[in-house]
Amino acid sequence: MRIAVVEQGVVINVTLGGPGIECPPEVGPGWTHDGTAFIPPPGVPAPAPERPEAISDVQFFQGLTKAPFQIITEDEAEAANAAVIPELLLAIINGPVVAALLPPGITPFDIRMKVGGSTTFERHHVMTEILLAAFGWDEEQADAFWLFCSGL
Repeated sequence: MRIAVVEQGVVINVTLGGPGIECPPEVGPGWTHDGTAFIPPPGVPAPAPERPEAISDVQFFQGLTKAPFQIITEDEAEAANAAVIPELLLAIINGPVVAALLPPGITPFDIRMKVGGSTTFERHHVMTEILLAAFGWDEEQADAFWLFCSGL
């Protein structure tokens, strides 16, 4: 466990044990601690936020209404939250791209049930991967979407 030795709000050393405050690996001397969080010194970029593994249904559908990920309307997002799948998503799910990506034992019905009934979307669930691939998104775009939605 990494421990930051903090004096007057400034990290003066990082050790592998002893008294101090547990800290993430990027923290080093010169960082500050405001009592709740570590802050990098000027000129050192803050660490990139981690992409969560799951986002809620609200975050998923709200995210699909925002640039640069917008593919549905706000009305469709609200309807989707009521388990009505937006027309474009339904067309994608029932279309040839998804059909070509489906592994044995998974049908468009399974994906419709997952999209229409989920309250959390797991980033690496097989049906999520199929749907994101059908959107034409690569891993980087999908991760960017997940990270974007996690902040909504």
